[in-house]
Amino acid sequence: MMSMRLAPLAVAVLISACSDSGTSDSASKGVGGSYLFVSIPEIYYGARSVGSSSEEVLEIQNRAADRYSLESIRMVGDNPDSFVAPILDDVLLEPAQALRIPIAFEPLSEGRKTASFEVDFTTIQLVDESVNVQEQAYYEASDLAADGRYRASAERYEDYLKSDPVTVNKRRAAVRIPVVQEAELYGDGRDSTLYLDALAARERSDPEDALHALDTLIVLESDSYLADDAQYLKAYIALQDLNDPALALREFQTLTDTHPDSTYYDTAQYGAALAQQELGNDRLASVLLEDLKSRHTGISALGVDLPKDDLVSRLWFARASTALESLGGVDASV
Repeated sequence: MMSMRLAPLAVAVLISACSDSGTSDSASKGVGGSYLFVSIPEIYYGARSVGSSSEEVLEIQNRAADRYSLESIRMVGDNPDSFVAPILDDVLLEPAQALRIPIAFEPLSEGRKTASFEVDFTTIQLVDESVNVQEQAYYEASDLAADGRYRASAERYEDYLKSDPVTVNKRRAAVRIPVVQEAELYGDGRDSTLYLDALAARERSDPEDALHALDTLIVLESDSYLADDAQYLKAYIALQDLNDPALALREFQTLTDTHPDSTYYDTAQYGAALAQQELGNDRLASVLLEDLKSRHTGISALGVDLPKDDLVSRLWFARASTALESLGGVDASV
């Protein structure tokens, strides 16, 4: 009979700064007095077989409006050889950017194994310290939403936008405000949580996790006020993040079929046209764009088309017209 040897393990994988320059102090709660934050301060792998491999992912997030140069990342401590992390040198973390690092536990002998995850970094200052302090309001608002405190979250996002932020979080906050406001209005449900989880997954460049959250929302909360939002975001992720126009086309079609009254209808039709164009189907793209333009045409006489007299129609009329011109007059007739 064969026996399996186990390696009992209680491991703390910590991040610490060996060197840094130009960081802040009391206003920061990140690593080494910086605005670098770690998703998991301690990873516990549990008991694992000798010779096996078990992986966890650690994320380092830049919550500043400055850049951080991560100059070396390595495992140190009592048992660094029991852990495998990718060799990453001279990584530049832009504002609001995160780095996901897989760390594998691969014990070669029995016993308790511990090590630390260590990084050397330097701050590349881009803004005054006051801007970095104001930037933390975005993350505070996100934490409030995660705790279900939607009204407080919306107020904090609004405070953040009033501070005239300079990072990509400005756009993200504008997207999140109506979501948390509606969550406050409709109550604390898992639909809001799932949608916010999907937005967070996109922010950390994890489209698969985002799609999983959106699929869960659509299946379990099909009557939710966020159902069409979720379906649109699925299509957008397929087109923009996954660069999969065929999948995007199916998702946009699902949106227009299942939510014909959605405020995303025009956006979905425009997105479907872009997907058809990416697939090389210029004629089908032209059909969609002609229909979109026609829906927002107010006057059509003597070969001249003019949009309806409202802002939304003027927007879509112009976008459809420009896109049709870029197709070079492809015949849209079937």
